[in-house]
Amino acid sequence: MVEEMSEHFNPFARAVGAAEINLEELRKSLQPEIDRQVSIWVALARSEMLNTFGEEREVQAAIAQYSAFFRTEIR
Repeated sequence: MVEEMSEHFNPFARAVGAAEINLEELRKSLQPEIDRQVSIWVALARSEMLNTFGEEREVQAAIAQYSAFFRTEIR
């Protein structure tokens, strides 16, 4: 669907001198954020799993790792 939309958008963009949508560049630019989000989900799932089955020190370490993702956003 995105490919079809870009095929319809790009001729209009060329006509008015605007930047065209390059799907490959868009995919590459999104990959780091996708990887980051997946890492956050994995860390959260690990924290929840350890909260259920792990020891307190393991839970605390997992939560610290999960929290680290958000400390880097603030800086």
